[in-house]
Amino acid sequence: MTTKTRAELITEALDQLGIIVPGQAPSTTIINKMDTIVDPVIEQLDGLGIYYVDDIGEIGPADGAIESSAFLALGAYLANAAAAKFNLPADIKLKALAQEAEQTLRTLARPASTRKFLSTDLGIPTGRRRRWNWDLGQ
Repeated sequence: MTTKTRAELITEALDQLGIIVPGQAPSTTIINKMDTIVDPVIEQLDGLGIYYVDDIGEIGPADGAIESSAFLALGAYLANAAAAKFNLPADIKLKALAQEAEQTLRTLARPASTRKFLSTDLGIPTGRRRRWNWDLGQ
């Protein structure tokens, strides 16, 4: 599975906020401002039991190993959380994207489904298996 870095997550969130122009590199002050928000948002997602990121990287932004499957959802959630820090008004579109991202992250974090029914061991001879009598209830 491919992974993304902390710097790529910051750039994605800034792009979803509409702060950077596509194809243009964001300034260092904007990156540092967003970088201070990443850790609290990831800790909040973990604390709420929504999603856990193994390696978010370090402030700088440096390193990080964010799963590609959760990358866009984390970017949308981070963008919504950072909107106030960039003096952007409350946006219904960002809020809706953050709620959709939260559902996506919950789905990605859920445990694998299990079988609902257990099969009978075929090693048991048929004479030993007692059939249930629905009429008598035994």
